[in-house]
Amino acid sequence: MTIPLAALDVLLFIYFIVLVAKTRRALREEYQIPHPGCCVGFVDVLTSVFCMSCSLSQMGRHTAEYKTYRAICCSDTGLPSHIYVEGVMEEQEGYTAMENKANIAKDVV
Repeated sequence: MTIPLAALDVLLFIYFIVLVAKTRRALREEYQIPHPGCCVGFVDVLTSVFCMSCSLSQMGRHTAEYKTYRAICCSDTGLPSHIYVEGVMEEQEGYTAMENKANIAKDVV
């Protein structure tokens, strides 16, 4: 019974590494972050394997600025619902252009 359980643990660990590496790659492309060295995806995989906690915290710091707004767990953007994020808010049902202008005005004032 312990061997199948160990195999499942290894498979889940590999799956999590792949998810973190793919997320790092997507963030690099989204924010146009240059790849260090010649092996493009290899650095992301190595970082995900040997320093996963560092990788996750780096991605979190890069995608949100927590000094301005506090982070919200389990939201579409990780930010409070009144904050406008281009491209995300338009996809939500019932969001109109008037609400968009009102939210931008609140954040500017």
